[in-house]
Amino acid sequence: MKRLPEDTFTKLCKFIGYGNLEAPVWFIGPEERLLEETEEQIVQHLEIRRRFKPVECLRGVHVRKLKELTCPGLEPKLQGTWKRMCWIMLWLENRDPTSNRPDVLDYQTCQLGVAGGRTLLTELLPLPKKSTRPCDWPDFYNREFGFQGLEDYKARVLPRRLNMLRELVKHYNPTAVVCYGKGYWDDFEKLFGKFTPSEGDKTIQTIEKIDGVVIRTHHFSRGFTHERARRIADLIRPKLAAGTT
Repeated sequence: MKRLPEDTFTKLCKFIGYGNLEAPVWFIGPEERLLEETEEQIVQHLEIRRRFKPVECLRGVHVRKLKELTCPGLEPKLQGTWKRMCWIMLWLENRDPTSNRPDVLDYQTCQLGVAGGRTLLTELLPLPKKSTRPCDWPDFYNREFGFQGLEDYKARVLPRRLNMLRELVKHYNPTAVVCYGKGYWDDFEKLFGKFTPSEGDKTIQTIEKIDGVVIRTHHFSRGFTHERARRIADLIRPKLAAGTT
């Protein structure tokens, strides 16, 4: 098995995310999803990923490099996490994503996480993984990067990532930050401070600021509903409007 270059993990940690650092809306999740399963496939994936710039265009990367996203005219396919981000962004524009599926596809392929766009997609942790479940931690990562399991990885890497994200948020001051992933709520609190449950939906919690809002919620999985997306958009919309006056 071909080993990755020694600087691979350092380069992976320097990757911030997809989209625009100047965007008004940031999404922060636990980690990117890894579709590859065999060690050979994971190595090929990481060899591509290690060449990423700190901020990439989601469309460009996943169409031309990782090939996990198809573009219009090539059988567009919705990705579970991304499409729920699109719901929120469409609700922000007062466009009902439940009534027009092509709008969601168009937003995912043409507007989500693009350079100069309205969103930035970033993660707490740099290594992609099949899921957030501990059993889906690849043993290959232990051998390749010198970790002793998932908890050792998180203990060594997460504090540095939180510091990086804290400095980025302070510098760019996005109007809205949406943090998702119930298993990482404590880490989001370390990053931003104490959250307050939203009225009517305890799965949505907020930190209100004069010039913006930070939201934490559950993962953008099957249990994440259109109604929850609409509620989040309703919390963000007044802050965006205030920023344009």
